[in-house]
Amino acid sequence: MARITKAERKKIEAAMEKEFPNDPALQQVHIARKVLARKAELEGLSFGEYIMKRHRQEVNPKTGLRFRQKVESGLKELDAGKGIPHRVVRERLKKRF
Repeated sequence: MARITKAERKKIEAAMEKEFPNDPALQQVHIARKVLARKAELEGLSFGEYIMKRHRQEVNPKTGLRFRQKVESGLKELDAGKGIPHRVVRERLKKRF
């Protein structure tokens, strides 16, 4: 399993703090996404492939199919330009929390 260095993680955290000041929840989401993306890159996999690989390693095979279907569905939506802008996500999170 790929590992990133502490220096790489600190660099990612600093970048997210600058990109999303005063929004620690959104910072944590993006830090996790960036770390996973970097690990995928180190293993020579796409982000989706890496997530599915990790899921297969950690989850019951019966639930794995449903998870893979949801990941693939989400990736297709992003490819079709149906992603949710950060601004909208921030507004929704503020209403919930």
